[in-house]
Amino acid sequence: MKLGEYDKTVLVIGGGPTAWEMSRSLAQDGIPVMVAAPDDAERADMPSGVEWILGAQVTDVIGQVGDFAVWLKAGGKRFERRAGAIILALDANRQPGVLPAGAAFGERIRAMTEAEDVLFGRQGHPSLRRVIVLDRLDGLSTAASHERLLRFAVRVQEECNATVYVLTSQVKVASIGLEILYGRLRDGGGLVVKPDAVQVETGDDAVRIRFRDTVLDEDVVLEADMLVAAEDEAPSPELERLAGVLRIERDKQGFLQADNVLRRPCLTNRRGVLSVGSSAAPSTQWDTEQGVTAATAEIRELYRWIEEEDHPDTILYNRDFCAFCLTCFRVCPHGAIHFTDRPNFLPLACQRCGLCAAACPGEALELVGYEKETFFKTLSSLKPLDVEGSKRIVAIACTKSAGRVLNAAPADAEIRKGLAWVEVQCAGTIRTTSLLRLLARPGLVDGVLVLACHNGNCRSRTGTVVAKNLVESIKLLLRAIGADPGRIGYISTAANDEVELARQITAFRDGLR
Repeated sequence: MKLGEYDKTVLVIGGGPTAWEMSRSLAQDGIPVMVAAPDDAERADMPSGVEWILGAQVTDVIGQVGDFAVWLKAGGKRFERRAGAIILALDANRQPGVLPAGAAFGERIRAMTEAEDVLFGRQGHPSLRRVIVLDRLDGLSTAASHERLLRFAVRVQEECNATVYVLTSQVKVASIGLEILYGRLRDGGGLVVKPDAVQVETGDDAVRIRFRDTVLDEDVVLEADMLVAAEDEAPSPELERLAGVLRIERDKQGFLQADNVLRRPCLTNRRGVLSVGSSAAPSTQWDTEQGVTAATAEIRELYRWIEEEDHPDTILYNRDFCAFCLTCFRVCPHGAIHFTDRPNFLPLACQRCGLCAAACPGEALELVGYEKETFFKTLSSLKPLDVEGSKRIVAIACTKSAGRVLNAAPADAEIRKGLAWVEVQCAGTIRTTSLLRLLARPGLVDGVLVLACHNGNCRSRTGTVVAKNLVESIKLLLRAIGADPGRIGYISTAANDEVELARQITAFRDGLR
C-alpha cells in the first residue's frame, strides 16, 4: 500500500496556543494541516499556510490512519472531510481549588485567572503590598499547576512590586525550568510555607489567614491585600465528547493518556489519533513542547510506515460462524473494526492484540499467525518428562514481557525447568477453549500458566485484565466440577523482571499436586 493512496492532511482539533504550536510544527515540516477551532479562537496567532475551519465541531469519525472520514458541523451544516491523522490539542480547563470553610470569592479573594485579569489587565497594576497564593493542601497538585502558580507569583513580585506568600504542601518542580522559577521567587523575597488547615478572615481593607506552620511548629497569622486561589488543570469540557466520537480511552481525571506508560507522550489507543499538551495530561510548557515535537515525528513515521511496509490482513473472518453480535466491535480497543453488513477489519488500525478473536462466541475470527491449530502445533512435540516427580508446566506468554524473559534465560536456568511455552501477541488473545484443551491432558501437562504484562503496561490496556479474568473463570469452573483449580495460574510480569518471575513460577510448580 502506497502513501499516494491516502490523505496526508492532519486534522488538528483545538483553538488555543497548543493547537497553534502543533499546526505550526506540522506546517513547517511540510505536512498539510487543517484546524477545527471554535469561533472565538484568537486569529492573530494563527500560523500561515494552514486551513482553518472556524466554528466547526467534529461529530463522527470512521476509518484508519491515512484514511479517516471526518464529519464536521459548522453554521448549521454537516459536511465531510478526509484526513490521514487526527491530533487533539485542546488546552486545559482551569478550575479554582476549594477554599477553606467560611471563605468566599470576592474582591479580596480571587481565583488565579480572575486575579491575572485584575493585576495585569489593561487598567494597570493596582497598588498591592502583599499577596497570598493558596495552593491545594492535599499534595495532589501537579507540576503543570505549579508552573502556573510560580509564574504568577514571580510576575506579581516583579511587576506589582509586592511581597508574595505561597502556601502549599509541596513545591513541585519536576519539569524543565521550574526550579529556576522557584529560585526567582525565593530570590525576590517570596516566602513558601507548608501549613496545616487554614482559617481565612476577610475585612474591608485586607484578608487575614491563620494556620500552623508544620515545619516550624508555630501558629502563624498572615495579612495581605489579596488572597489568590491556585487553579487545577482539568480536561477541556469538549474532551469527553470527542473521546466518545473517536473511541479514545481516558484516565480517571478525563485526560487521554489513560494511565498507560507505553503511550507517552502523545499516543492514544487508536493508531493515527494523537493527543498533545493538556489533552493528553496536565502539561507544563516544556511537556507541551516535547509533545508537539514527538507528535510531528510520529506523523512522519506513520506515513513512512504506510508507504514503505506491507499491510496484509491481520484477522481471518469466517462469515458462516458469525452471529453479527457486534462483540468484536465492542471489545476492540483500537477502533480497528468498522461494521457494515459484516465486520470489516482495518489492517492499518489493527495492533494485533487478538482480543476480538478471543471474545468471538462463534470462533468466527482468527488472529493471523495464531490460529487454533497453529497454536497447538507448537505443543505437539511435547512428551512426558522422564524425571520422576517432575512437573510439566505449559505457559502462554505475552511476547512483550514474559516471552522476552524466557527467551533470554539460559537453557539450564531454574525458570525454564520443566517449562514449555507459547508466545502470543497479547495475553488477552487466549481463548477459554485453548486453556481447557491444555488442562485436558493431565498425563502430559501438569499445570498451565498465563503470563501477562503488568496492569498499566499492556499495549492494548485491557488484554491483561481480560487474561486475568479468564483464568479466574476457569478456576471457578474447575472447582465446580471437582477438579483442582490450582492447575492453572496467572502471573503479571515485565521484560526486566526475571528474578521475580522465576520465583512465582517455582512457587506455582511447588504447589502442583
